[in-house]
Amino acid sequence: MVGVAGDPVASTAGRVRAWVDPQALRDNLAVVRRLAPQAAVMAVIKADGYGHGALRVAAALAGQVESFAVAALSEAVALREGGRREPICVLGGLTEAECDQLVATIREVHARGVTIVWIEHVVHALMAVVDRIFVLNFGRKVQEGEPEAVMNSAEV
Repeated sequence: MVGVAGDPVASTAGRVRAWVDPQALRDNLAVVRRLAPQAAVMAVIKADGYGHGALRVAAALAGQVESFAVAALSEAVALREGGRREPICVLGGLTEAECDQLVATIREVHARGVTIVWIEHVVHALMAVVDRIFVLNFGRKVQEGEPEAVMNSAEV
């Protein structure tokens, strides 16, 4: 069982409890700030805040870190739906279902007249939505044009 200080957690015989004190999180962050005063801090709160509740951990650090990081898109969505507005970095790749969800969202946004620049290595996802592709290799443009023509290019 896990909980955050001040939150009641029912007792269960034979189970281990872990309690996270939000002030202890802030105190640890203060040590990091003293050791690296110029550093921007991204708090990694993947795996539901390592089992302590990502929303609770994020709330404890809100306004004290520049951004949050999670492992999966679903965790980022949960933070947004929970009211977090800080930047969120997704560290892991997308699952096939998440990729499909992202493609559908991009289509919806593009249909409203918004131009989207998408940097991606999952080529099949790009091919599902793009009108034009620019292929870069170490910052140098290798190819540009219609998706099919670019993908069939010997340079790519």
